[in-house]
Amino acid sequence: MVYGISDGKLEDIYVSNAIASILSILGCAFIISMYLIFKDLRKLAFKLIAVLSVFDLINAISFMIPTYNQGISDEICIIQGILMNFSTFGAILWTSFIAITLYAIVVKSYLNIEWLMKRYIIFDIFVAMAITAIPNILESRNSSNGFCWLYQGAHPGRYTFRFLTFLVPLWVVLTINLSLYVVVFRHLRGGIGGEDAKIRKQLSKKIGIYPLIIFFCYLPYTIKGIIEVQGLWDEFIYEYYFTLIAGVIRCLIGLLNAFAYGFTKNVRKKLKHFCSKNKYDQNKSTLMTDMDKKNNYN
Repeated sequence: MVYGISDGKLEDIYVSNAIASILSILGCAFIISMYLIFKDLRKLAFKLIAVLSVFDLINAISFMIPTYNQGISDEICIIQGILMNFSTFGAILWTSFIAITLYAIVVKSYLNIEWLMKRYIIFDIFVAMAITAIPNILESRNSSNGFCWLYQGAHPGRYTFRFLTFLVPLWVVLTINLSLYVVVFRHLRGGIGGEDAKIRKQLSKKIGIYPLIIFFCYLPYTIKGIIEVQGLWDEFIYEYYFTLIAGVIRCLIGLLNAFAYGFTKNVRKKLKHFCSKNKYDQNKSTLMTDMDKKNNYN
């Protein structure tokens, strides 16, 4: 039991979050597949989204690990915690690079971004691993508490520790990201008219979606963390439902990112062309088969 949530209800929460995670896995897998299949999609914009989808995919998989009961081994909990923290910070740090890229291109008119991308991937992975290692190293002497996201163990200070090592740095990075997005958004909105005015307007609308996704997915989860730190669960009668909703919304971020940034006009055009080509090839193959049968009959 986690405070007022019984083990049976924890299983319900896990199943709900697993379903949301499967949807995110499908969305991420689609984006990654499009990147691998179509070479002409491998431009800077889609590369950025493809890398983000890899981190989101790992994150969704981490929520699929069944760690909803007290009897789960600490090793499984630690593996889940490592995957979850690494993929979350990896994704958030990568969105920082997306924000920096937009700022450099839109505000500073700097287009030579490709050379920086490989270096930033290394930086991203290193920092995400470092942030992930902190709680695991400090908790290594007391691993009996586990690292499960649903069952946190009996240690009261665990909530505060997780809040300081996960949610605080998470929102620091998100705040920096959002500040850059605001600057880019204002620059696009404040641009003078002309041939590219429509393009700027469309881009600004797309940029505006990102902060909404971040707040939508992480705000309920953060509120839950604040309630845990303050020790208010005993007075919070909707703990089960709030935990359920916060977890499901948190697990949908991969799917939402895929919808917002992966299903672009170019991707839809490629899919349409791909489907049309397959249909043409299939009809051609059928026609050739019928002709062969006719010739053999004659």
